Amino acid sequence: MNQKLNKSNKLNLRNARSRNQKKRMTLSVKNDICIFCKDGLKTIHKKPILKENNNFLVTENAFSYTGTSYHLLIIPKRHIVNLIEFKSEEWAVLQEIINWVIQKKRIKGGSLFLRFGDNKYNGGTIPHLHFQIILGNSSEFDSLDCRKKLKVTLGWQKKL
Repeated sequence: MNQKLNKSNKLNLRNARSRNQKKRMTLSVKNDICIFCKDGLKTIHKKPILKENNNFLVTENAFSYTGTSYHLLIIPKRHIVNLIEFKSEEWAVLQEIINWVIQKKRIKGGSLFLRFGDNKYNGGTIPHLHFQIILGNSSEFDSLDCRKKLKVTLGWQKKL
């Protein structure tokens, strides 16, 4: 199912991290399609689908965070924006697909996160719920002088 963009379903261009990401998002707005719905995945996202089932698909992030070995997206096939729209039976299927990613990529440790709801509050760009699996390209086995923490926007705090 494809979702048209509307006032409650807008991309947040201000949160784009690169010029190329903003360019793709602008294309999404111009064509009035969600990047993570079926047509948007094909015409705008263009990364290969690594795995899919009836509810979800796995693909690479087209704009991976700097310093990652893996930055994968788990995207619900139906267009949802807020976590409260998630159906209880989808959680079990989500667990299966997360397990597949961890096993397939042999991930010993990483991060799983999502932003949900209005992206003016969570720092996100695309109003289509998606889970992100991230593995940095370093670890505590590397010395402190040659590694640093990955930084991901998960929301906003007031400056003191």
